[in-house]
Amino acid sequence: MSGPPTLIVFLGGMGGSAVEENVARARAAAALDTIERALATGAYAGAVITTDSPEAVGPPPDAVTIDADEGPFRFLDRLTEVVRRYRPESFVYLGGGSLPLLSADELVGLARALAGEEEVAVTNNAYSSDLVAVRPADAVERLRNVDSDNALARALAEDVGLTVHSLPRTVSTQFDIDSPADLAVLKLTGHPQAGPRLRACLEGLDLDLEPHRRVADVLTDPEGQVLVSGRVGSHVGRPPRPLPLGPRLLRADRGAVPARLHPGRPRRRRSRPARRPLPRLGRAHGPHRVRLAGARPQAVGGILTAENV
Repeated sequence: MSGPPTLIVFLGGMGGSAVEENVARARAAAALDTIERALATGAYAGAVITTDSPEAVGPPPDAVTIDADEGPFRFLDRLTEVVRRYRPESFVYLGGGSLPLLSADELVGLARALAGEEEVAVTNNAYSSDLVAVRPADAVERLRNVDSDNALARALAEDVGLTVHSLPRTVSTQFDIDSPADLAVLKLTGHPQAGPRLRACLEGLDLDLEPHRRVADVLTDPEGQVLVSGRVGSHVGRPPRPLPLGPRLLRADRGAVPARLHPGRPRRRRSRPARRPLPRLGRAHGPHRVRLAGARPQAVGGILTAENV
């Protein structure tokens, strides 16, 4: 049996305006909560936080190393540098603010998935990963042209040949902190799995929760209808846990960027700009003329634009 994995967290690239600073503080708080939760299980050898703002992280928990960024940031170069510097046998990568609701049991499960000798990866989303557990760690040294963590799991499968397993789709494996709306959802729900630093951060924020309450009322109304537009997963509205209402989906291309094309890889399809149908309809007909087909205007409770539905 191999040794325990190291938790690697990338935290940075945010800040500037007051709104961005709020999100950045919440992401840092969530990252520290997750690290502390993981280390308390005894299933991890330690943790490394890479960041462009060490002062924003504050005093790290025990067994946590702060590795400050130097020079321009390139995702794959930085991840490879960390693996070479600390030489873990295996690691669990998390983007800052990603999956703040993961439980201790789920974190232990990730560590156990890396305990054998198999070359394997585990991710929360094979096509847009926020979390990737990898064994062996030096598999990342065989990668090329990985611009962001969203492409990491797929690249490990396609370029390295690792077997990639996906975690079940749950709130804890899909929710992350990208925007003020995510903070509002966490504050409105008071999610019990949020850690103490994140809860304290949310309590200090003055957020307008009323629009989110109105959306929640519509989403839980069996007779309600809502137009869901944006990066919407194809699982929305399907079992095992479909929305109680009848959602009308107007999907933008997942990731809003063309698929990666690697040197030497056969070209599977012609690259094209991402399709965003709602703005095109709005420009063509005006926002007040966009209607849900077959729906009475008074039955339309609201429009929800979603990044993580």
